[in-house]
Amino acid sequence: MMLAACSGGAAGRAARADHSSATSSSSAPSTTAPSTWPYDRVQPPHVIEYGEDVGASVRSLLAYGAWLAAHHPDPALIELAYAPGSPPFNVMQREVAELRRRRERLVEIDRAPFGVEIISLDPNVVSFRLTEHLAHRDVVDSKGRMISGEPAATEHYLVSMVRSFSDQPWRLNLVERERPKIEVQL
Repeated sequence: MMLAACSGGAAGRAARADHSSATSSSSAPSTTAPSTWPYDRVQPPHVIEYGEDVGASVRSLLAYGAWLAAHHPDPALIELAYAPGSPPFNVMQREVAELRRRRERLVEIDRAPFGVEIISLDPNVVSFRLTEHLAHRDVVDSKGRMISGEPAATEHYLVSMVRSFSDQPWRLNLVERERPKIEVQL
């Protein structure tokens, strides 16, 4: 979750995994591109912040976070997906500001949509186990040249979203990458 899918605890920059692109369909180049930012012309994904389809809501909030990192790194827009003051909000604020300062973008391409499993469901708090099928995650410069990259991987996250009341918008308040399970055989 990065960043893109999921923000708040990924390898490399913390925000990359946290805001992973839940449903990224971008085919942005990972090596070269025109000297202007082609990514900036991509419209933000529709955010589903109200309603009871919690799976659609969490996917849309994660996709919005990924869009911020890949297409429009503006710290002022983070509160549209993340609960102010929450750990992923704070991480995104730092990471998006750094991407903007360095004139870089974090581009995540997934092999398949996120797998979303509800762990707990309360009226105003929902927690999920999210599986991201990452094809690659690249940091690119303003010319589209790859600065760094991560290869294909399957990553797992714990994600929760909250709202104050049923008539308030959903916001992400936890996006934490699960560490790989280590098995020791004797």
